[in-house]
Amino acid sequence: MERYRNKMRKYHAENVRHGDYLYQITYSEGGAKEIRLNSLQDWYMDKTKNHRNNMVGMQFGEFRRHTFYNIIMAIIVAAQSFVILWLLAGSYIDGAISIADFTMYFSAVAALTASLSAITEQLGNYNQQVLNVSDYEKFMDMTKIIKKDASENSGFAIPDKTEFVFTDVSFAYPNSDKKVIDNINIKISDKEKLVIVGANGAGKSTFIKLLCKFYRPTSGKITLNGVDIWDMPNEEYYKIISAVFQDFANLSFTLRENISMNENSDMGKIVKIIDGAGLRERIDEMAKGYDTYISKNFDSEGIELSGGQSQKLAIARAVYKDAPVLILDEPTANLDPKAESEIYADFFAMAKDKTTIFISHRLAASTVADNIAVFSEGKIAEYGPHDDLMKQGGIYAQMYRKQSSQYVSETVYDSLT
Repeated sequence: MERYRNKMRKYHAENVRHGDYLYQITYSEGGAKEIRLNSLQDWYMDKTKNHRNNMVGMQFGEFRRHTFYNIIMAIIVAAQSFVILWLLAGSYIDGAISIADFTMYFSAVAALTASLSAITEQLGNYNQQVLNVSDYEKFMDMTKIIKKDASENSGFAIPDKTEFVFTDVSFAYPNSDKKVIDNINIKISDKEKLVIVGANGAGKSTFIKLLCKFYRPTSGKITLNGVDIWDMPNEEYYKIISAVFQDFANLSFTLRENISMNENSDMGKIVKIIDGAGLRERIDEMAKGYDTYISKNFDSEGIELSGGQSQKLAIARAVYKDAPVLILDEPTANLDPKAESEIYADFFAMAKDKTTIFISHRLAASTVADNIAVFSEGKIAEYGPHDDLMKQGGIYAQMYRKQSSQYVSETVYDSLT
């Protein structure tokens, strides 16, 4: 019985997760646009119907099982009552008991049967609650471990210098023999400006996810100042890294909260970062300033930011964290080259004294980077400064010549010199 309940709980949770996702698609701006623009209404409704059919089928199965159980219990109780009534009637006819005894015994048995049925039902409810409490206790144990790690490392000091070293690092997804990252060896020095380039599927984003401890290397190790990053508690490690990913998300809260992610914001620091990010003019136009909500989910007077403004806000949040390592994983992929170059210029200006790692299809920042790592099929095919790679005439030189100087803004260079 317990095994069956566990199975049904997992099945129900999975079905609810599917339903939540389908629900979110219709209310997300991107999903709704895709459905309307590509005339996916019928396709989407088929997905929704399949989900609802699965949910109704599961509920009907539970109802049928519960009904069957109740029918069996009712038949058992009826058979028991019939047998007892038959025996008591026989005893009365034989003169062994009086009519008063007959009534008393039958009432007692009926009361006992009702009590036993109630106990059985409560035992079933108890077992269900045991499963709920067990899940809750597992969750609380996880939070205790996290809090313990946090308390043990509450005195952690962010290092003055950061040096990452990848030693023979490879990575393959579970149940796959294909290496997404294949025997990577690279050192990222303190305050180095590293640009990572390469074709789609070359392993660039996976490299960053390994650095962020989202994935564990299949082989090899990554060290920070000589310590394996997987020997460092996450609470400690994530104080060192701040990142803006391609699929970044600004929240439907105030601009101030989106930058500080804290109720106790340092407004002086926020204003300085906003100036550096090039958002001051846009915020000055808002009646509520930094207390303006993004979107109208919480405030009917909320505003919608443009793509470039949203990306600048995400970068401002990463800079506000004031971590010694800043990572940009193609957050400007959907912008035109000029807008991308402007964002890189702002970011370079704010990140002069930090270790910075960029991933981009376009080469707007590569000319002023300390080093460029060119990824190809999970390996670092080329590595070095811009001028050296251009002299080699390899993959990077071909990419750069195709894109030419139209993607390189003098503003980027000026911000670094």
